[in-house]
Amino acid sequence: MTAVQYVHISFEIWGFFFSLVAMICVYATQHINPKGAGWLAAILWSVALSDLSEAFAYYFRGNETSVGYVIVRVSNFLVFFLGYFLLFFFLQYIKNVLELHGGQINKWIYFAIVGICITGAVLLVLSRFFGFYYAFDSHNRYYRSDAYWIIHTLGITALFLLIVATIMNRKKLRRMERIAFFLFELCPILAMIYQILFYGISAANILNTFMALFIFVTYLRECMRYIVTREKEEANMKIMLYERQIQPHFIYNTLAAIRSHLPEDSEARDLLNHFIMFLRGNIDTLTETHCISAKQELRTVENYLYIERYRFEDQLRVIWDINDVEFVMPAFTVQLLVENAIRHGIRGKDDGSGTVTVRTYETKKEHVITVEDDGVGFDVTMLQKMNSKGSDGEERAHVGLLNLINRLEIMCRGRMEIHSAPGKGTIIKVHIPK
Repeated sequence: MTAVQYVHISFEIWGFFFSLVAMICVYATQHINPKGAGWLAAILWSVALSDLSEAFAYYFRGNETSVGYVIVRVSNFLVFFLGYFLLFFFLQYIKNVLELHGGQINKWIYFAIVGICITGAVLLVLSRFFGFYYAFDSHNRYYRSDAYWIIHTLGITALFLLIVATIMNRKKLRRMERIAFFLFELCPILAMIYQILFYGISAANILNTFMALFIFVTYLRECMRYIVTREKEEANMKIMLYERQIQPHFIYNTLAAIRSHLPEDSEARDLLNHFIMFLRGNIDTLTETHCISAKQELRTVENYLYIERYRFEDQLRVIWDINDVEFVMPAFTVQLLVENAIRHGIRGKDDGSGTVTVRTYETKKEHVITVEDDGVGFDVTMLQKMNSKGSDGEERAHVGLLNLINRLEIMCRGRMEIHSAPGKGTIIKVHIPK
């Protein structure tokens, strides 16, 4: 082999290991954008395997042993075949980033690129049997066939369509993302044109490696931006909590003193006991800036519902179906949902009666809390139109839900699923990953 080929192989091996390291970093940050991280990891896997395959292809070229015969054919096939996978994964990654920023890829462009990837892969498999792309001589050396240019022409066409899609959504992307995407799309086009005209160094594969790593750096930059933003929001949330909290120790102590003068078996004493325990639970969690145990949260909710049932007598029914308490959640999560279910759901009905169901269970990946009511329901699309100017009634309930959604995401990577419609009740599910 020549010195240039040794340098080429060194680049390929470096690209392989660096891509593996990048994948580890992506895995460590996958909770920020699981889908985007998955597609980026697929890009890096494709680049890593392509680099390794091409290094083997160059190293074993001309090796006339049976092992060399197999490695040369398999590695050359994988280099081209993985190129179409890389293109498809990059398409999916761009699609995910655009969706996060409110953009989208034109469906005709999307399906055209997918069609090119499938067509290219099928033609490559056929070429393996008919040799119209490339073949091997008697000394186990790779050489191009007359239709070789089709491989790169398909790739150039797909990348050109991606450039069009990026231009159409350029205002939706951040500056670094635009630069990274345009480089990933344009540089391989120039490299493939070069490879059609000249034979030797695999410029396209080397550039794919550098462009994938640039995409990876851009991804890390966005992750850091997300982390910094969330930390600021969490800090602001803590400040707001401290500013708004009231430490009602005086009220608590006064009620305890009143309780001591009530008969042991009286309803008033029993009701006051539950109210004091409810108040005590709220005092304990007002200064809590981290998640609290599900047991602690549910005890507070249980005391709250006892008082509400006493107030509304037979009008309010409560169903408990607790199958999982070994997890944590932001304070007041279930309490807010239960309060909304009663005040804005059930009490909104003409007869003011209804049922609230509190359910917890776990799956393989998450803990789930469900609060369901058969109240008046509401239009879920209103949540998307809300702003923080509301101050009363149903509008304030929606603001509370929006704040809870934000707290869940920041404090425990949780999410909320809301099913409701006017006149049909409400089901709210909180998903907390394990």
